[in-house]
Amino acid sequence: MGLEVVQTPKTVEAKIATLVMEPDLRTQIINAQRQDDIMEKFRAKVRSGEEKSFKVEAYNALTFEGRICVPNNDELRNKILSEAHDTPYTAHPGSTKMYQDMKKKFWRNCMKRSVTMFVERCLACQQVKVLHQQPYGKLQPLEIPEWKWDHI
Repeated sequence: MGLEVVQTPKTVEAKIATLVMEPDLRTQIINAQRQDDIMEKFRAKVRSGEEKSFKVEAYNALTFEGRICVPNNDELRNKILSEAHDTPYTAHPGSTKMYQDMKKKFWRNCMKRSVTMFVERCLACQQVKVLHQQPYGKLQPLEIPEWKWDHI
C-alpha cells in the first residue's frame, strides 16, 4: 500500500499501511516442483528428449499435456483441493464437478481418488447430499398363515 497523509487544521497525521505479498498458487507449485526429486527426473528427461508428453514451459514449469504437474507435497495438494472446493466461486461442488474442473489445469497421479476423499470429508457437502431413493410407500400387511410354520 503506502503512506496516507491526513491534514487537519492543527495537526498532521500519518497512517502507514503494510502490504504482505505471497506467491500465487502457480508459483508455489513451480517452487515445490524444483524440490521434488521425481519432478526433477521428468524435467531432465524432457531436456534430453526422452519424454514427449511432458514439457517445460514458462517460468520453468513442468506440464503434462498442457496441465501443470503437482508435486508430492501434502500441504500444497491440500491447498489446491481447498482452493477448488471452498472458494465462493465454486461453493462446494460435488466430487465429479470438482475433478472435471481440476483436471483441466492440474495433473497428478490418483487425483480423482483424492478429490473424492476430500469431498467425503466435507461436512457441508454431506449434509446437503441428496438421497436418490424411491419413497418407501405404505406398509403392506403380511398374510396370516393357516397353520404353524406354513410360511417362513
